[in-house]
Amino acid sequence: MVTRSGTPRHKVSLTPTQRTLLLTLHARVVDAQRPEPIVNDTRAAEVLDQVEHDISDIQSEGSPQMVLLLRARQLDDWTAEFVANHPEATILHLACGLDSRCLRVKWGGPNVRWIDVDFPDVVDLRNHVYEKPGDGADYQLVPGDVTDGEWLKQIPNDRPTAVVFEGLTPYLTEETGTDLIRRLVDHFGIGGQLIFDTVGPVTLRLQRFLKPVKKAGASFTWGVDDPNALAELHPRLKLRDCMRPPEMNGFDRVPLPLRVTMTAYRHLPYFRNLGLYLRYEF
Repeated sequence: MVTRSGTPRHKVSLTPTQRTLLLTLHARVVDAQRPEPIVNDTRAAEVLDQVEHDISDIQSEGSPQMVLLLRARQLDDWTAEFVANHPEATILHLACGLDSRCLRVKWGGPNVRWIDVDFPDVVDLRNHVYEKPGDGADYQLVPGDVTDGEWLKQIPNDRPTAVVFEGLTPYLTEETGTDLIRRLVDHFGIGGQLIFDTVGPVTLRLQRFLKPVKKAGASFTWGVDDPNALAELHPRLKLRDCMRPPEMNGFDRVPLPLRVTMTAYRHLPYFRNLGLYLRYEF
């Protein structure tokens, strides 16, 4: 198979959980074609075109697709805000997949570094389909399993650090997820942030209705109902923001019928924590 430009596509062999990175990439392709995009990832279509894939069974639409886009936009905005407030900083993006956040967010500067981390096979794929940030940017792409503490030993901790992980926690166990959070806060000094999303226990119970995730063969294994409980994992950890989709940047660009549905969910106790978008300080 070849791309639209006639070059060979890159064959990939992904685990069920890794396959969801194509789901989120496709959502950004669709978004970029809208008159008023939420994320406006103009590179997504070119990247997806370079990957030999079949995502006909895992394409998201409706509310699930909007949630993916709002999530990406909110985490982008929080990351950009951290860079703006910290002239010397590190951005550590875990489980980066095929996300172009390092190219979407303005972060260049002599004392700002960006480190993307993912499994070695995903890192290899990224090296084929993405250019690295230019203009002398301090950028690293590190292979590693984020649930294994070994990779963290090579990450410098000399600057305030924002650790961003999108769409990761639902696929962890509670034990590996809480251990990861503790290790991150222990490793970095004061002045940092954790920026990530979670799903609630109700989402675990309803995940059989999330067809794209089910078709990918993936499954959610950790649900968080009380974000304040995560702040108790470490003495230096404090919850700064907890958002739901109607409160997030870009929600005004969601089609009206979906805005009504998503707003209604926020006011229903059983559904209000389907997904939470969190920022912690340490």
